[in-house]
Amino acid sequence: MNNMDLWKSRISEWEASGESLAGFCKRTGIAYSSFGYWRKRLGKLPVRQEFLPVRIISEPILSLSVDQDWHISFSLRLSVKI
Repeated sequence: MNNMDLWKSRISEWEASGESLAGFCKRTGIAYSSFGYWRKRLGKLPVRQEFLPVRIISEPILSLSVDQDWHISFSLRLSVKI
């Protein structure tokens, strides 16, 4: 296997792994700079787009009523900034 084929294989392995480039290089013992050089040389600059599922829950999250004397209600407000 020549160098170009070796690096094509490594790049494909990284893309399939789902790992960050730094994590993949650390795990496999490959120098990050070498990987970057070959990735650029081979024109492999993948754009990784991922969508995460979102579940919307209507309020209240928990509600408890006993007779008509008391009522307990909890709600959770969550904000995520990326």
